[in-house]
Amino acid sequence: MKTKEFKLEKEFAQKWVDALKSGKYPQGEGFLENSYGQYCCLGVACRMNHPKVDLRNKAFIDVSKESRGHISKYLNRSIPALLRGTDATQPFVQKVSKMNDDGCSFIQIAYWIEKNVEFV
Repeated sequence: MKTKEFKLEKEFAQKWVDALKSGKYPQGEGFLENSYGQYCCLGVACRMNHPKVDLRNKAFIDVSKESRGHISKYLNRSIPALLRGTDATQPFVQKVSKMNDDGCSFIQIAYWIEKNVEFV
């Protein structure tokens, strides 16, 4: 049995995968949420826990550094460590954001997460 390279909290991971498969979030690229209300897969991860936080036109790097102000502190307290964009988590964050920006659908990304991320 192949060991999965990444780990996410089971409740969060399942909620995120379900959100990506739901069709509720229009897909975009480059920003957590663009000015048209489209999300990248990481934006969906943030939005599902924070329905009222303004994510528009913010790149994930903008919210993944504690020193970048209130929004980063707010999101970093509740998104799993794997999504916070630290040096240790960059391979995962880069992989899913690249998949998103290279044209993979949310459903394809969700299936990749299920296959490659251990839900603990």
